Amino acid sequence: MLWSKLTAVIAMQAVLAWFLGLAFIPVLRKLKTGIYTPYIGDRYSADGSEPSFGGVIAWVVLAFGALVSSAFCEHKLRLFLAVLFAALITLRGAADDYMTDLLKKNYGVKGKAGLGWCYAVCLGYMLLAKRTGAVGSAVIFPFGLGMVDMGAMFCPVTAGVMTGEIYCFKYLNRFGTDDESCIGGLNWTVGFVIMSGAAVMGSALKDNTLLCFGAVAAAAFGSAEIWGLAPAKLKSGSSGGMLTGAVSAAVMGLAGFHQFAFWLMTLAAGADGFCTLIQYVHFRRTKQLLLKGSSLHGHMRAGKLGDYAVILIFSAIALAGAAAGVAMVIYGQKKFF
Repeated sequence: MLWSKLTAVIAMQAVLAWFLGLAFIPVLRKLKTGIYTPYIGDRYSADGSEPSFGGVIAWVVLAFGALVSSAFCEHKLRLFLAVLFAALITLRGAADDYMTDLLKKNYGVKGKAGLGWCYAVCLGYMLLAKRTGAVGSAVIFPFGLGMVDMGAMFCPVTAGVMTGEIYCFKYLNRFGTDDESCIGGLNWTVGFVIMSGAAVMGSALKDNTLLCFGAVAAAAFGSAEIWGLAPAKLKSGSSGGMLTGAVSAAVMGLAGFHQFAFWLMTLAAGADGFCTLIQYVHFRRTKQLLLKGSSLHGHMRAGKLGDYAVILIFSAIALAGAAAGVAMVIYGQKKFF
């Protein structure tokens, strides 16, 4: 019964994403180029006039889905907190898009300021999640470690992990504000697979709040492909990377004792973020590049793989991570509950 209702919500989200693209792409393009044309143009080609702010549009679709699905969601407050958290993190990416698209700067928000903002928002969200009873202070770990109560360290440590997740998605989307390192649709596809896994996780836990959030988030990311799949007519921008990271991080405040299991689900973004970090550290030490690109997906693209081939590879990695995370949730439920 719940899935039939969610199917209707998902269909409405797809229609909304299509109409929002039709309405706002010309407006955003005028803000970027100064020229207004009411038409989207050829969907299968790009000319460099394509605007950013894809993450902002996708958040609107997410918020709409959450609002509608709240009618049959058990814990509305937790659902709305997750959506608000995603908005606050996406705001940091939208500031980048504003500075690059509208102010024509070649840089975005300063690194330390952006990092500090993300950590503070993550910490505040986890404190609220704990206060509402969505999480405790114990986490189920694999390899015989069992359930570990982290006590007062739970929220600060989890906030740090969430911030790391967000930045992995940020760099999966693109390196800094460099659109040349962005593969249109990669970020959205990986996010779609991960949040589909979160919906399955919610089903396994019999938690309809997590199920609804995972489903409407997956629908928002899937719908973003309408205009965001390469060649993108609406670029994801920094807001897109921050949104997918924020939505994934928000699950940490809905997952009960299963934060580690969901961390496994973000394997694709984590692998790409880890390679970006290694590349950065190696270059700072040696002034030489270890990979052909700024990240793992950039390395694949430089190796002559097409955009769609890279998307398929990362989708497979994300699917493997989602399967591992769901398996661990089922194991944890059987062992401890």
